[in-house]
Amino acid sequence: MSTDLIIVGEIPDASNLDLDFDLYKNGDYTFPSYTILTTTRGCPHNCSYCAARIINGSKKVRIRNADMVMKEIRSKYAQGVREFCFYEDNILMGRDNLMEILTRIIEDKELKHIELHAPEGMEIRLLSPELLRLMRTAGFKKIYLPLETIHWDVNKRWNRTFYDLKDFERAIRMCRDAGFGAKPQELNVFVLFGLPGEDLQNVYDTAVYASSQTGSVIPMLFAPVPGTDLYREFDDYFEEQGFDFQHLNGKLIPMLEYNRIQIHNRYNLTHKDYYDVENFMIRINQRVRNKPFQFGDGRVNRAFRNVYTNYRSMYV
Repeated sequence: MSTDLIIVGEIPDASNLDLDFDLYKNGDYTFPSYTILTTTRGCPHNCSYCAARIINGSKKVRIRNADMVMKEIRSKYAQGVREFCFYEDNILMGRDNLMEILTRIIEDKELKHIELHAPEGMEIRLLSPELLRLMRTAGFKKIYLPLETIHWDVNKRWNRTFYDLKDFERAIRMCRDAGFGAKPQELNVFVLFGLPGEDLQNVYDTAVYASSQTGSVIPMLFAPVPGTDLYREFDDYFEEQGFDFQHLNGKLIPMLEYNRIQIHNRYNLTHKDYYDVENFMIRINQRVRNKPFQFGDGRVNRAFRNVYTNYRSMYV
């Protein structure tokens, strides 16, 4: 986009610095109760819709030294921080380093009552029983897993075929064995929708499957990122629509017109259809409360069955 400037690459020395809290020292500002941590940068994968490789300049993953991370944790803890959120492209690319950090947190008797979060998810193939036990002991309360879709052809189209449903179900079992999932929303699954060429039936299928495994589904609307392979593929469409950066917000369903054309008017696709999908996932969470959805004879189950079985795919 001619009006936007996107800087790529990384300055390692800057990346190794602690998150700056100096602004909180001015005026009446108080230190927040949480902070973000970055222990790795980059991802070796190249999913068509992801900008991690573009932003970091290469597929190489750089791991931040555990000593530096622990120094930052102790410094922020002394300032009153009790929640630490790992924001990473693919945190488990530095799994051994992460396990060392978690072990040090457990062994440090001065770090009491802290909570750890990894809200961007973890690559399911790289989870292990030992890692999950460390996470639980160190202070993780919730796990986020990036299922996104159960349809292999969709994953193949977007260059995301490095795991399958067997890997996902294995990860779920390990999480439960480590103690995650006993309470609502301890195990959470991302479901991606709003992609170009998408059949909403596939999204419903994925949401039902995710709910059957964990009971907690997180709807994630797709937003095309300039510079990615997917964005370049649909560059003509974005130009034709007159989109600027703000128009790419997932909540605005930027691929709506493209998908409407693709189904050849067999289904009058609107914004509401996508919001209905999102609301559907939210209703599953509210009704199921972290229990696998069973098609029993109760009122809620009957209502669910009625809504789901009467849904007509836009491609039918």
